Amino acid sequence: MSHRLLEGRDKNWGSTRITIARLLSDAFQDEKHAFPQSLQTQAWDVLEILTRDPDPDPENEQRYVGGGIEKEYASKGMKASGYDPVTYAMNTVRGEAMSCVIKYALWVRRQLEKQSNAEELVARGFEEMPEVRTVLDNHLDVKQDPSIAIHSVYGERFPLLYHLDQTWAADNARGIFPVEGSLQDYFDAAWKAYIVFNRPFNAVLEVLKSEYGRAIEQMGEPPDEHERTGGPYGRVVEHLMTFYWWGTLNLESPLITLFYQKSCSKLRGHAMEFIGRSFRNTDKPIPDEVTARVKALWAARLESVGKEGSQESARDELSKFGWWFVSRKFDEEWSMNALGDALQLAGCVDMPHMVVEHLAELASRMPSQTMNCLSMIITGSGDHWRILGSEDKAKDIIRTALKSEDEGTRQQARDVVNLLGSRGYFDYGNLLKEA
Repeated sequence: MSHRLLEGRDKNWGSTRITIARLLSDAFQDEKHAFPQSLQTQAWDVLEILTRDPDPDPENEQRYVGGGIEKEYASKGMKASGYDPVTYAMNTVRGEAMSCVIKYALWVRRQLEKQSNAEELVARGFEEMPEVRTVLDNHLDVKQDPSIAIHSVYGERFPLLYHLDQTWAADNARGIFPVEGSLQDYFDAAWKAYIVFNRPFNAVLEVLKSEYGRAIEQMGEPPDEHERTGGPYGRVVEHLMTFYWWGTLNLESPLITLFYQKSCSKLRGHAMEFIGRSFRNTDKPIPDEVTARVKALWAARLESVGKEGSQESARDELSKFGWWFVSRKFDEEWSMNALGDALQLAGCVDMPHMVVEHLAELASRMPSQTMNCLSMIITGSGDHWRILGSEDKAKDIIRTALKSEDEGTRQQARDVVNLLGSRGYFDYGNLLKEA
């Protein structure tokens, strides 16, 4: 293919340059077919050139990250959305190259780990790869590289930077997550990239405690459900709860205290749901010390919400106990009592059909408690009882309660049957005939 034809298909060779960066990235990550150490100098020379590429340029970044494209299309009566900084960086030459620099550093570290004095060499961090440190230092300076997209790469890869050189990461954390108000956009880009794309690390928390605190201080009502669950808001919550059940943070820790002071009820509810979902999604037994910690959190939140006296807040937060209950990771007595408390204050629980199924499993051992919880679930469900999708299990609970030796339990079962009959569910009346 002639130079003229290729140039027509790849204007300014941008696609070719980004392909080269991605090729190097793949090569440095492929441990099965290890990149030959004899080509290290040549590979770095190419990579270093790519880190100075003009793409992304300020004009395009403003268009795709700064909201320009939304305004452009809005003026035409159309809708369009731009990129977040991380995604945009991944689609630019310099952004892909900067990400590749970190992969190169990890490759170098693997070579050092093969040496007889590996521990000493690895501990030296970027002193053993000064070329990496020079590039990282240069592009971290927003005067030299003002691109917000490039800055977001540092946030996304912060745990890896810490892994490579703890001292450098700690010394430069304030540069990556700047506190100056004039650099708020840089903080937002780096922080969102870090919190969304990384799982919690205890060692990193020690370096970024002030950044977690700043993010919590800025918490408000999530603009939509995505922000509450999968976005930066929700991810901060998930990190905090993970640190809590690990025991890294406790109820008196400033970050936990600040979270419950600043967050809205929906985010507090996400905290409860995240714990329940996490416990339910593991087949491994939960250590006693972990269940003890989350029980203590539940007790504290139950007391706080009860004092607040807002049923809306209770619904947002305490109704999420349904996830805890169906996880089956807590002892039956505590779990049943906590479910009753949640229903008493919130009037409903998440996952009601699964809650009813678990109640049916416990009915023979706890007829009174299960009947009481079922009664509150039905009362709180209004005319939407049938959406619970567990009527057979509900009938099993009522049937068991009608056979109880306790008259109060039997009467509560009869009351529920009559309530359902008044709503038009006459088939439940057969349970009274059976009894």
